[in-house]
Formats: sequence, structure tokens, C-alpha cells
Amino acid sequence: MNETLLEQKADAKPTTQCALCREYRKLSKSHVIPNSYFRAMKRSFNGKLVAMDSSPNTTASLSQDSLDDYLLCSKCEGHFGKWETLWIRRLRQASKLFAKDIDEVPLSSFEYETFRCFLLSIIWRAAVCARAEFSLVKLPDDVLESLRADLHAGKVSEAAGIGNRIRKLVDPSEFLKHGDLEQFAATPMTFSSGGLVGYQLFFGGYVVDFITSKITRRVSRIRGFVRDEPTLRIPAVPCMQVKNFVRIGMHMIDKHVQGKATFGGKT
Repeated sequence: MNETLLEQKADAKPTTQCALCREYRKLSKSHVIPNSYFRAMKRSFNGKLVAMDSSPNTTASLSQDSLDDYLLCSKCEGHFGKWETLWIRRLRQASKLFAKDIDEVPLSSFEYETFRCFLLSIIWRAAVCARAEFSLVKLPDDVLESLRADLHAGKVSEAAGIGNRIRKLVDPSEFLKHGDLEQFAATPMTFSSGGLVGYQLFFGGYVVDFITSKITRRVSRIRGFVRDEPTLRIPAVPCMQVKNFVRIGMHMIDKHVQGKATFGGKT
């Protein structure tokens, strides 16, 4: 048996129920946050990630854990994969356009339904995942079922009532090096701002809000809100204006100060 087959065998669970199609099949390791982002980050740290949590008693250290879990069968993995392939590429292309003083980047020929499916598949996976890192994400059973049915059908019915806002993180101070913000990802956190409530996710240099409070006309007109229109306009937001981003930065600084950031045996 060659190495590839050995890896596939190690990554496959005995037959059990797929969370999406609900068929009883062998499940493979599924990533809540698309694995391509972790692969890109690993290239900067010799194949590993810098991992930390918000607990004051734990260390920040190098890790190979890309936060996967046994959720989906191979068919459903491929179902999500087509959205990920399309939108990871388009978001990376858009990211390169955010030069200094660029306040907004428009994406024309915008495919609303595939983009919403891409984003909603992430929050749905986080909610049904058994890993402790995603335990903050709690959605009502009827919302989860609505999301599951929509994602399985490859459509967005809006029945789940979750809105999305996307913004590109930038650093006007230029303290961070070019590309640093793209090397950062965080599991979903709760947020409350300007009357909006929901979950917030950082990946690939973007901050994405999953809005669970009522989507009023006013909310649907805020900058970066994902609407069913021919063009998606992604605004820039200074990273230091995003409270959760600042909070994560403070956790990292605290760990360095306390000697709890260990990378290759060094602090």
C-alpha cells in the first residue's frame, strides 16, 4: 500500500451519517475554514501555523492543526469545494487591488448565490462541528436545518435569516508588512456593533460578519452588506477599528509579555 493510500485510510472514519446529505457513508476530514488559507499560512512558518486561544493560561505555539473534523462524505466535500475554489480565487484577486488609499474594490459579474453559499457553508460547519474551538457558534435547530437543506440544494432561500457583510482589513499606519493581514485567521467570535448582532470571522485578510439580528432595510444598505446585485462592493476597514481584531492582538501581546508565546522553543 503506497503512502497516498495510507493517508486516505487514516483520514477516513467508519461509515456514519454525513452532516449535509444525511446518507450513511465514510466521512473524511472537513475544514470549517477552507484549508487553502491554512496552507498559505503554513508556508510562512516552515509548514506550521502559529496557534493561540484567548485563555490567559495557555501558550501560543506552532501547530499543524488546521481545525478539521469528520463532518462530510466525499461527495458533499466536493459540493462545497466548487464554491470554495471560485471564491477563494476571486477574493485573493480582489485583495491585491487594495493598495494604499483604495477605499473600496468592486467585484463585477457577481454571483450572489454561490458567494452566499460559500459563506453560509462556513458558519453552518462551525455550528455543527464538534470541536471546542467552534463552541461559541450556536444557531437554533430550525436555522441549522434550513441552512443544511439550502446548502445541500445549492441555493439560498433566505429562510435562515442570516445576513453577511464583508470588509477588507487594511493598515493605514503601514506598521504591518504587506501581506501580514492575509496570514491571519480566527475561529468565529460573537460581535455586537451598531445594532448588529451575530458572529465575526477573519480569514485571508477579510473580516466577514454573519448577522443574526433582524435584517432591516437600513441593515441591508450598510457598506459591505452582501446583496443580490450585479456588483459586490467590498469596502476597506482599518484593522484597528475592528474590536475583535484588536482584542486578539492584545491576547497575543499579553502572551509575549508573560513568556507564553513559544515558537521553536523561543519566546
